[in-house]
Amino acid sequence: MKKRITIYVLLLTICVAVLVWSGIEFFRSEEAQGYIRQYREEQIAELYLQDIQEKNRNESTQTEAETVDEVEENEEGIAPVDQVDLNYSDDNYEVIGGVRYTPDYAAGHLDCVLEIPKIKMRRGVYTGTASEIQHDLDIWMTTTAHTDYVLGKTHYCIYGHNSPTQSLSFNDLKHVGVGDIFLLTTEDYVYLYDVTDFYPQWRELVKKAITDNFSLPTDKCFIITCGRDQYRYKDIIVEGTLREKYTIDEWFGTEIEIIPKETEVIPANIVSVKEETILQASLQGDRLQLRLETGKGRSVQNAELCIADSDGLFLKDSQWNLVTDQHGVVEVPASAFDTGVNYTAGVISMDDMDQYERPEDLEFMIEKRNEQKELVSEAVVDDMEQIDSYMIIWVVLLITTAVLAVICAVQMCRIIYNIEKEKKNGRERKEAN
Repeated sequence: MKKRITIYVLLLTICVAVLVWSGIEFFRSEEAQGYIRQYREEQIAELYLQDIQEKNRNESTQTEAETVDEVEENEEGIAPVDQVDLNYSDDNYEVIGGVRYTPDYAAGHLDCVLEIPKIKMRRGVYTGTASEIQHDLDIWMTTTAHTDYVLGKTHYCIYGHNSPTQSLSFNDLKHVGVGDIFLLTTEDYVYLYDVTDFYPQWRELVKKAITDNFSLPTDKCFIITCGRDQYRYKDIIVEGTLREKYTIDEWFGTEIEIIPKETEVIPANIVSVKEETILQASLQGDRLQLRLETGKGRSVQNAELCIADSDGLFLKDSQWNLVTDQHGVVEVPASAFDTGVNYTAGVISMDDMDQYERPEDLEFMIEKRNEQKELVSEAVVDDMEQIDSYMIIWVVLLITTAVLAVICAVQMCRIIYNIEKEKKNGRERKEAN
């Protein structure tokens, strides 16, 4: 009996040690640090909004007091508005317990607060010089995409990361869709945007067509993050169109009912009349050949193609012509590609987009086998999928360990109970004799 107890005690000790070690490792991991950072930055955004609301309340109170000549006899003891400091660009501006609107690990200053009710997200958007913005992006904060944006006077773009190893700002952006809303709050105004589009786009085209394109309307705001899964070589774009601009007094001083705009519903019985197209790749000697054709085998001419590396950046060469010829073909030297590296080919534009469906992007890599280069057109497992697999295995092991610990504890209790029961029975037998 004692031997069994020793075994169960040993197993239980090991299980508890494993669980404790797992907890310690988790809180030391990037994931845990991501949660800590996210919580802190959400609190900073919350304090920013509270201070703006408090400032608005103080202004209203002072205005009312001046009306009845009672400014100096403010019974509620609310600070006059000129004592409320909202200098959010000051790195040393502390709010509660040493928390700064610009955290000690960040640069630049807080420009506004972004709120997306659909995914329950509230984060500060930071801006500054180009180097300050880049610094904040490098440490995975939410920033403006350009130094020259002025909310309400230019279009506005917001960058945020989407990472499989951190609980970051835009990990849930994929759940936002047309018909949802988001808010941008500054010291003076609240901007209400309707989500009017959600789409993936090649990263290189995003900079040219959106972030650096100051000809875009001033009522547009774009939330941009890196894609995952099938969009891992592209950026995800949430396009917002300004519905209303409220003053702080209007927003916090009155009850405003936000009614979602109705989205156009396409009847299910309407079938697309566009013809399906397929992008294929093959190695022809020392050339990589990309062919674009319809599902019926007809060549698609004058389509502009692109080839992107694993970072989503285009491969370019002035000697390449990435527009399909009369046979729907584009050829690129195979020497332009490193072996064992993922690439993606896609279509940027076609002459008749009303006639043809844009094909799915084609992933490929060139491998060297038996001194010969071979094309592999197979989807490669994404980092997210690998991490998900590791996480599942880790969770299963933890659950198994926890179950084993419970079983050991139950068995130990049963053994102890049986021992005590035998002792009691023994005493009763002695008393009976």
